Amino acid sequence: MKRKYDINTKANKRTDTTYSDTFTFHDFLKILDNDKEKIVIQTEIRKYNKPVTIIKGLNNNNLIISLTRKLKQDIGVGGTSKNNTIILQGNHKEEVKKILLSKGFKEEMLLML
Repeated sequence: MKRKYDINTKANKRTDTTYSDTFTFHDFLKILDNDKEKIVIQTEIRKYNKPVTIIKGLNNNNLIISLTRKLKQDIGVGGTSKNNTIILQGNHKEEVKKILLSKGFKEEMLLML
């Protein structure tokens, strides 16, 4: 078995796993398609006529969790993440867009509905 670097470690230490065991061709395609990925920011009226802001289109679960925490703290609202979507209480489309742009997302990736 060839020794390769495990991309999941911070120090990039040598491991006994092959490169194909830790990173598949499908993962490479995801990275290439990141520029084509669209993040949809929309508002809906939910229960008791209350607006919610919904962010869809993120695929990385760790990114969703950390981004949910960051958005909730910066905007000062409640919210949750379910099924690869982030749900924030209230209409906060513009604030969400500003925060996503400051986090490094491109303007072309964001779609406001």
